[in-house]
Amino acid sequence: MKPFLMRVFLSLLGTGTLVFIYAAFIEIEWLEITTHRLAWDGLQQPIKILHVSDLHFRKVERRLDRTILAAMASLKPDLIVITGDSLDKRSSATSVRDFFSQLKAPLGVWVVPGNWDYWSEMKTQGDNRLPGVLDGLSNIKLLQNEAVPIAENLWLVGMDDEIAGQPDQAKGWSKVPSAAGVIGLLHAPEGVRHFTDPRARLLLAGHTHGGQVRLPFFGPLWLPPGSGSFVQGWYDLRQGTRLYVNRGIGNSLWDIRFLCRPEIAVFELDP
Repeated sequence: MKPFLMRVFLSLLGTGTLVFIYAAFIEIEWLEITTHRLAWDGLQQPIKILHVSDLHFRKVERRLDRTILAAMASLKPDLIVITGDSLDKRSSATSVRDFFSQLKAPLGVWVVPGNWDYWSEMKTQGDNRLPGVLDGLSNIKLLQNEAVPIAENLWLVGMDDEIAGQPDQAKGWSKVPSAAGVIGLLHAPEGVRHFTDPRARLLLAGHTHGGQVRLPFFGPLWLPPGSGSFVQGWYDLRQGTRLYVNRGIGNSLWDIRFLCRPEIAVFELDP
């Protein structure tokens, strides 16, 4: 090989190696906390919501898990919501329960199912493995086609997973008062079709991992089914209704992230 071509080859090899090391060992653990402020009519006092998604717990604790718990404790949220895929094919019930048992918030910790909460190979009863894992954890509540009041003029509506579950819009919305403002919790963004009601003001989703591996000037290499046209961040669906797609914490297919850091999203609702 000619010297010039050899230098080009070695340069590309070195660059590729550095990118891989960064994606597999640095960015994958480099948590980003994004903060968003919204006006919410009818509240008596401000409410801070911490949104986590796609934890994809493994059998062995990650350094990132400890980082997340420390961040949650320092942020002091009033409400914690987790929008699906807490489990993974390789999850351990012990690691999931240990993590969830440490989550506390005055207005509760609320979880909706994702596709991997159904597909996990963990041994629990039923198709959705999440209820079995959460059984006995009084600090965590599962919302599956259900609605709950959180504060005056603020309700949560949690929908079952769009891909592996059985979302039921009529059941999920049946108890919501006509004048209530609603935060909708869903996993796959295509599930927004279950939140056409004008009372839905803020929708929180995950599933896409933000693309997980994003190339400059190109964007994500791949998005999972159920993502639709949504990737990450804010989307205005219609007048008065906005969707936020969280990049999530864990990973699927490959244990790497590139230009797509793991995320905790904080929403500060002001009266």
